[in-house]
Amino acid sequence: MKNNSLRHITIFMWLVSFSLLTASCGLLDMEFDEGTQMAYEMRLNRDTVTVLVGDTFVLAPIFVPDSVSNHEVFFVSGADSVATVKDGAVVAMGEGETVITAISVSGAKRADCQVYVMAPWTVNPYDYSDDMIVYTTATIGRQPFDPETQQIGAFSGSEFRGMGQLVEWQGRTFLQFRIYGHYEWGDDEPTQAELIRFARYDKEKVTFEYLPLSILFDGETHGSPSEPLELDS
Repeated sequence: MKNNSLRHITIFMWLVSFSLLTASCGLLDMEFDEGTQMAYEMRLNRDTVTVLVGDTFVLAPIFVPDSVSNHEVFFVSGADSVATVKDGAVVAMGEGETVITAISVSGAKRADCQVYVMAPWTVNPYDYSDDMIVYTTATIGRQPFDPETQQIGAFSGSEFRGMGQLVEWQGRTFLQFRIYGHYEWGDDEPTQAELIRFARYDKEKVTFEYLPLSILFDGETHGSPSEPLELDS
């Protein structure tokens, strides 16, 4: 509640400063000049994004009508410790969530983008007692995995446990995961089994999604280079 209040105060101060600035610069008068097209609505090209720390993306305004005379927009972040913004360019600074607000010069319209920032996908093998290898296909929805723009990771709950590495072998392309976890035994039977889920992060689309494939952690090898598991199954 405190963070929301501070954000609302910050945006209010921005609006006050914005109004004073436009008035002093004569921008308000410009809006009523003959031939000037006002903005009736404004939204951003993204309304929700999920991004890893250190990655960037760009927010751009979309006006209705698109013939608006002045496309200038001011941006403000609700928490610079999570994400900063300058001229629409957003940089993910730290794990957490915040809102980027855009305020237009034309009509003082406002639009928000909810930003979720994830911690870097890293794992310390020494934190876990066991590991297992999983081989999967390198396609999702019939689209090939692109290591330049995408990452596919294995998770137990919200904990990152291993990264998929693109491998080529005998003309085949697949993903290989080394997944870390805990596997405890009692009376020759497992006493617990962690559910491992797979997720894709796309840094161009700034999206994060869980994939259909899931496996119980058992310290064994699943799939093979010749018969990898389907990520879509």
